[in-house]
Amino acid sequence: MDYKFLNKILVAHLIPVLPTAFFSTQMCSVQGRSIFDGLTPILLAAEYLHRHKQLGFLISLNFFHAYDRVSI
Repeated sequence: MDYKFLNKILVAHLIPVLPTAFFSTQMCSVQGRSIFDGLTPILLAAEYLHRHKQLGFLISLNFFHAYDRVSI
């Protein structure tokens, strides 16, 4: 019971500062942000390159395979 009470107090104090503690690209655990918002910068970058007729590359990194040999 004490841990639940302490947890509620900590959460109440941390929620107001979470948006300033995370990077603008952080999508999880920040009120008002959605995982789907992560697509917006990618689409905007692709549209910019297309409009200005510039070459660009899109790289997709699979972090599961990057850490498959590490025990977390």
